[in-house]
Amino acid sequence: MQRRELLAGLSGGAVVGVGGYVAFSADSGGTARGEQIDPVAVDPFETPSSPDDALSVPIAGSVTVIDLFATWCQPCKPALEELRTVQAAETDVQFVSVTNEVLSGDLSRADVIAWWEEFGGPWAVGHDPEGTLLARLGTSALPYTAVADPDGRIVWAEKGVPDTQQVTEAITDARS
Repeated sequence: MQRRELLAGLSGGAVVGVGGYVAFSADSGGTARGEQIDPVAVDPFETPSSPDDALSVPIAGSVTVIDLFATWCQPCKPALEELRTVQAAETDVQFVSVTNEVLSGDLSRADVIAWWEEFGGPWAVGHDPEGTLLARLGTSALPYTAVADPDGRIVWAEKGVPDTQQVTEAITDARS
């Protein structure tokens, strides 16, 4: 009987170990510093800060802070708090948040807009249903924040809740 328990314990440990490896190494963290990404056209949500027509991310000719989020993502709420702090001090920088959530019976455009009104920032928010922007940034993690220079080169990117100081430093780097 002890042998079965030992084998079961070892097997369980192996499953947990492999699962942890996959969870933490499946996403390399995203686009390499200095890599230029092609802009992605996203469909803006109807919010006061979003344009009426297609939104291209990153925004050509501007330093752009890109936030990838989802309404189900709990860490996305504090991530947006941090970005609101940065945005209040960086008036010449374009901020844009993008979700690739499936809009269907359980989640409508109105649901995303209501969530955004409660937790989002005073900047454009868009929908990328194909996940093209996530793919170009090389990530599947949320929240995910990136800073692009005016030419669309990624100068900094990080998964998880961003640090305001790091985002601010990245914006400074993107300006130079």
